[in-house]
Amino acid sequence: NKLKSLNYQFSSKSDNKKINRSIQIGYFLLLSTLLLISMIYLYKFRYTFFEDDNKMSFLFLNISLSVIMSLILADINPRLIYVAPICIFPLLTKTFFDSRIALFIHIVSVFIISFSVFNGFKYIFIQILAGIISILSTSKIYKRANLFISVAQITFMYFLGNVIFYLLTSGNIEKIDLSQFGLFLANGMLTLFVLPLIYLYEKIFSLVSDVSLLELSDTNSPLLKQLSDKAPGTFHHSLQVANLSEACANEINANVLLTRVGALYHD
Repeated sequence: NKLKSLNYQFSSKSDNKKINRSIQIGYFLLLSTLLLISMIYLYKFRYTFFEDDNKMSFLFLNISLSVIMSLILADINPRLIYVAPICIFPLLTKTFFDSRIALFIHIVSVFIISFSVFNGFKYIFIQILAGIISILSTSKIYKRANLFISVAQITFMYFLGNVIFYLLTSGNIEKIDLSQFGLFLANGMLTLFVLPLIYLYEKIFSLVSDVSLLELSDTNSPLLKQLSDKAPGTFHHSLQVANLSEACANEINANVLLTRVGALYHD
């Protein structure tokens, strides 16, 4: 009996190793497939983006940071998965590029993470809702009020998504875990760190955000002050062109800040 028991223990360990190896292979294939789909999407619909190694590095760094941060927190405590502020990354992507890329990359990140967390369906449901709101609500993020409003909307969507999920699965709101709302609130507070990250990403990837454009549009900047002192006629002409260009950009929904800055420095 002792020998049979020992044999059972060894055989079960061997089976577990095979299962773990199969899971690792499956996860590797999942990861490869999602990244390949991302590459195909960018190749088909954003070819200029696909050709730029700097921009591609930006996107895949965002995916990697999102996944690593979430998995580390989940490893410490599975409940902490909702503290990971992964909505920072679609906000960053939209700040420098556009909404479609931001949403697509967010969905890819969420799918990768969901296969390693408890109750993956709930995770996908809540995070995609929050990601959509983070992209739709972001407008002129360089204004502090807009950032706070956007983060408040993201946090509210986490709350709402959690309530909706409980109602759909259990049909009883009394069973809802109220402590999870504290995790969502912590997530919202951490999402506010998007502003310093924008500055950091600008320096790392040599990109320009609306925050930098706003600084450049300040007529009290040293270069424009020098222009005002040494060539007042050119300075006033530049201001007039900037005002006209800004009005035109507003009419056609172009990047108003970029247009204004280009006009201010055109001479």
